[in-house]
Amino acid sequence: MLTIFIIPSYAKNANVRKTIASFAGIDGGFRVVPVLDCSEINRYNKKDDWFGVFWDNEYIEHSLKGALPVFLSHPNLEVLILYKKEGEAEATWRKRVFRKNIFLVDDCRPLCLWENKETILDGWVKEHDTSEIRLLSV
Repeated sequence: MLTIFIIPSYAKNANVRKTIASFAGIDGGFRVVPVLDCSEINRYNKKDDWFGVFWDNEYIEHSLKGALPVFLSHPNLEVLILYKKEGEAEATWRKRVFRKNIFLVDDCRPLCLWENKETILDGWVKEHDTSEIRLLSV
């Protein structure tokens, strides 16, 4: 099982329900824990072997959801790096999924720089579409 910590983004496209829905059906299951910041994640008593950090204006693509359990089953990995699609031609990467013993600093990155990590290239983290929000506010 995977614990998903969701942090408020305070963005116009925030939609925690869509964020949670993007993980629905993931092999092994998941639990959601809303937090205000990374310090809460460090204090949380993690029961699952893995945890992920996402903001409420993000979701994962279906292909990434399918790939995650494969990487979570690897016994030597401690950190998974995911790519986030930023516009049409840009992407950023970030350490997003961690073994439960990893401690995060203020910007939700691991304290240790030498962890066993792997980059997942099977899908994207993306932001929710803002067009729906604009239509509602007209």
